[in-house]
This record gives sequence, structure tokens and C-alpha cells, in this order.
Amino acid sequence: MSASGKYILDAAGKPQLVDDVALWAIWFEVSSNRVVAQTNVGEQQVSTVFLGLDHNFDGDGPPVLWESMIFKALDGDDRQQRYSSRDDAVVGHEELVETAKRLLDDY
Repeated sequence: MSASGKYILDAAGKPQLVDDVALWAIWFEVSSNRVVAQTNVGEQQVSTVFLGLDHNFDGDGPPVLWESMIFKALDGDDRQQRYSSRDDAVVGHEELVETAKRLLDDY
């Protein structure tokens, strides 16, 4: 893990490590490109976002900077997946949308 563990996205959407906490906080508050995707499936919401903090807590491997979750999952098990790249987050989002659809079909 980096010393600060704080990241922002540059204009191309690539994560950039920042050591300036004030810069990170301001970017995080005003940035509009943190949300990768949000999809409603019935009452369930699948949300995928850029976290801005490295969630690779053991420090082995690349930073883990994106997360997908199903909120209000019909089976009561709000699922969460984390990723090291935006591309993986996009794929993971679609996988969780399919999971939410299966839950809706089974409900």
C-alpha cells in the first residue's frame, strides 16, 4: 500500500496517488466521475464507485480502488466486490446486476 493510500482520478480516469490530504478531500467532494455505474433492479440497487482509498490492506499487489455493492438485496445479503481496475469494476458491476436479476426472479 502507498504511504498515503489516497487516490484521485485524472482527466482520463486513471488513478493518481496523492499525498496532499486537502487536495484529495476537495477532489473527492466535487468530482463527478467517481460513480462508474448505478443500476436499479426492482427495489435493489447495484452501485459501483471509485473509492479514493486503497483497500488493499495487506499491501500485496496493486491498489484496490473500486467497489460494487448490491443494496437492498432481496435475500438480505448485501454483496460487495472490490477491484484494482476500472475495467474489472465495470465487469463486476454487470455480474452483480445479473445476480440482482436472479434474486428478483427467485423472489
